Amino acid sequence: MARDFSTINSAGNSRRAAYVVFEGRKPGIYATWEETKEQVHRFSGQSYKGFDS
Repeated sequence: MARDFSTINSAGNSRRAAYVVFEGRKPGIYATWEETKEQVHRFSGQSYKGFDS
């Protein structure tokens, strides 16, 4: 099951400062959702989280 943590932050937009991919094609820290999505989209057992700062 995919988990989406891109909720609206206190600034009133859905932009995140960073995303961490724990389980994906290439685990790591990413600056954009597009980069993160490349690592987790259609990856079984994906685990990721977005952070505001």
